[in-house]
Amino acid sequence: MAWLSRFLLFSALAFAALLAPAKGAEDDPAEVFVRTYFDSWSRVDFATYRACFHPAATVFLEEGGDWRRWELADFLSAQERMQKASASKEVPRMIRIRGRQGPVVFVEAFWELHRPAGQPVTGYDWFTLVQQGDSWKILNLTFWQQAAPAPLRPL
Repeated sequence: MAWLSRFLLFSALAFAALLAPAKGAEDDPAEVFVRTYFDSWSRVDFATYRACFHPAATVFLEEGGDWRRWELADFLSAQERMQKASASKEVPRMIRIRGRQGPVVFVEAFWELHRPAGQPVTGYDWFTLVQQGDSWKILNLTFWQQAAPAPLRPL
């Protein structure tokens, strides 16, 4: 009879393990960091938003088919001015960790930007994140807007 009790206990534990939520990508510290980046911008919390960037970070933006580098201080000031003038909400629709090696992570994020007036716009952010102690910092941000998500190709 003891074997039956052990079998039932084991079965109950195995069933409970199947029902427990799995630790998924949304628990990945790099993904949590990227969500904080989007959330802080949308909440107009620029102390947190600015803290997301490494002091040596580079920012690149595609506009009208041309790529330009945006100096970090100018980029951060422009983002803050724009959000304080007319707060928008930027929602990540997909976040993918595309590569990871040591303290460096490459992340792709497809986002949707909701402005107070007008149709939402979509686009992509590509992040190079570096780990500093227990936190992540953006070392590079490359982004552009587009009308719809393009098919994603593996790296």
